[in-house]
Amino acid sequence: MPLRGDMIVEAGAPAELSDQFRVNIIWMHEQEMIPGRSYILKIEGGTANATIAKPRYKINVNNYERLPADVLELNDIASTNISLDRNIVFDAYEENRTTGSFILIDRESNATVGAGLIRYALRRASNIHWQALEINKAARSEAKSQTPCVLWFTGLSGSGKSTIANIVEKKLHANLRHTMLLDGDNVRHGLNRDLGFTDQDRVENIRRVTEVSKLMVEAGLITLVSFISPFASERDGARQALGEGEFIEVFVKTSLAEAEKRDVKGLYAKARSGELKNFTGIDSPYEEPQNPEIIVDTEKSLSRGMRRANYLISTRKGLRVRALLGNKALNIFKFLIDINRIAARFDIKAHKWLIIGFSQIEPPIIKGKAHTVCIVDRLCIWLIFLQDCFNGSIRVLNSEVILTATRKRLEL
Repeated sequence: MPLRGDMIVEAGAPAELSDQFRVNIIWMHEQEMIPGRSYILKIEGGTANATIAKPRYKINVNNYERLPADVLELNDIASTNISLDRNIVFDAYEENRTTGSFILIDRESNATVGAGLIRYALRRASNIHWQALEINKAARSEAKSQTPCVLWFTGLSGSGKSTIANIVEKKLHANLRHTMLLDGDNVRHGLNRDLGFTDQDRVENIRRVTEVSKLMVEAGLITLVSFISPFASERDGARQALGEGEFIEVFVKTSLAEAEKRDVKGLYAKARSGELKNFTGIDSPYEEPQNPEIIVDTEKSLSRGMRRANYLISTRKGLRVRALLGNKALNIFKFLIDINRIAARFDIKAHKWLIIGFSQIEPPIIKGKAHTVCIVDRLCIWLIFLQDCFNGSIRVLNSEVILTATRKRLEL
């Protein structure tokens, strides 16, 4: 059955199929075009995720002179290459204006930011083919007994991303999980040592680490990424590049004032004095996540953070967290409590009930009655409650205690 975007062509003159092109584009938005950023390309044959390379040159419309360009600004016309995440059906613009023209749409605003025409498909697109491998991601994951994913820590410099990511990895490692931590500073010592801190370099920085993260997930690893990653578009691009439920965004929330107060590396002072240019939060923007899976507010109290963690679970807004440790409710809770416990490292007083531990917190009411139970029973009831949030059941065996339950036995 034909689908939207399918084309009927003459047998003797079929349309071409490719995912890489030489194009001419005109930029139609006040926000400049940054090479490496992901946009949505819409053409007669459908839509695809598109990445624009650095312009080969831009054209002076007055004398047709070819000028060098790193980015494109409003009304700039340029020749460049463009890559898509899938093959599309097309014709060269000179042969068919309908199937040879396209528009570019911004991911965040849905605004049309550019338009273009296809000159021809790049030869390299037809020479490179995906090699099928017998050992795939599922096999590698099964060998490690875990579900791979990416924990993407984002926040201002000094918010505590690396500290939190490091402690979470230590906890996962202690639980015999296979992990890899990609830290922004460390990656810039090798893979990204050629990049600076301009907007286009930041975009390329995240594009590269996104590709590395995909490879880590393919290897079956739980990957922790600690990068400022200031632009929402690039974080969204990383999410789109991974499979459903494989991208878990952790927003390490800290105000600019608090980050400057900490200033462990002295970077804010240098930025304020003008010694350091393009510093996030000072003269380069940071776009806060709008709907992250987890928020760790290192300025708030632990009790509030803990209530937020429980809220994420009980309202099913944190379902992707289950990818971390194979839906084991106790380990999920340990992960969340670890994240919130990190606030203590930033001189935030820990509440006694949190220090006492999870087993001391009042469990959900079962069958409309509050129960006064021993610590072991209370912990078991909480485990049942957490597992039930994930549409499952759990059996907890501890000495003489065996408790099993499903949603029918809980009032949520």
